[in-house]
Amino acid sequence: MQKVLSALGTDFLFAKLHGMWAKALAGDGLRRLAETGKIEALARALAPLGVDVGRRAEVQRSLTQYLIGELASVMRLTDAHTATFYERFIERYFFENLKTILHYHHFPDQEVGIESLLIDSPHLPQVDADALLAARNVNQFYRHFPEHAVKRELLPILVELADTRDLFVAECQLDQLYYDTFLRAAQRLTPSTRGFGIELLRTEIDLNNLIVAMRNAHIYEMPTETVVGLFIPGGLLLHAGMLERFAAAPDVEAALAVLPPVYARILAPLTGAELYLSENALVSSLYRKAQMMFRDYNKPAASVLAFPFLMRFEVLNAGRVFEGLRFGLATDEILSMMIGGSRHA
Repeated sequence: MQKVLSALGTDFLFAKLHGMWAKALAGDGLRRLAETGKIEALARALAPLGVDVGRRAEVQRSLTQYLIGELASVMRLTDAHTATFYERFIERYFFENLKTILHYHHFPDQEVGIESLLIDSPHLPQVDADALLAARNVNQFYRHFPEHAVKRELLPILVELADTRDLFVAECQLDQLYYDTFLRAAQRLTPSTRGFGIELLRTEIDLNNLIVAMRNAHIYEMPTETVVGLFIPGGLLLHAGMLERFAAAPDVEAALAVLPPVYARILAPLTGAELYLSENALVSSLYRKAQMMFRDYNKPAASVLAFPFLMRFEVLNAGRVFEGLRFGLATDEILSMMIGGSRHA
């Protein structure tokens, strides 16, 4: 990861980030591309970002590499604590790489080659994917894993995964490690930005925990005591006891009654709908929170912390628009897949 060059003033960063956002493939511009129904229009918009839609398997990878580069360019202009926050934000893709490697290590017969999925960036800790994939046991895998702050905590996850081959549990445990390091970085932010960073991150933790609980109810059906152990500590509104009652609720109505009103209002209209719509609605609420912070001209420091969240959502949306156009989905279907959907600004 490159070092910080200088800590520039909040007013300068506020103006710079709003200028970058104005040029980003975001909001109404992305929605209009979805409404054209033509992948060629999206291809022209993505080309300046280094994304070639002709290489379909690598579109999301290329978008993510673009995102990392943009965030790294901002990180180098901030104070040391904000730079660490950005570094932890970017490092989520190191953990995503690790999840992908573990998936291919335990289930190697995949239709898509792993090289099109792993995010290669000078701003991420480097891993020897070939050595990890070739490891014949946990000890070999662990020995080839790079030195990292969470390496020691990784070992029991690897041992359990080798025994159970339950990737869902392993991925949740990796998320716990990641958010622990990220939350500690947020808590070390300067007083002018700390509250904004912690609120966004702890909201994200809440939403991730809700999604884990809902996926368990719809797909995995693990015992309540098992899924409770997979929740990420440190959420904003959902404490451990509340999450346990939500996971153990006998029906949807009882589950919604446990939640804080802000989350219950999001999920209630989607009772009986496909799971991805509920998940998307939850994540969209974080998008709108970050958007409000970014637009608050009275609190310019907030924009510095909101920016990486907004950029990540837009990169995800660009990938979803690409997939929707690629498969010829109707505009309404594509918008339903987008974070923020028809409420994008």
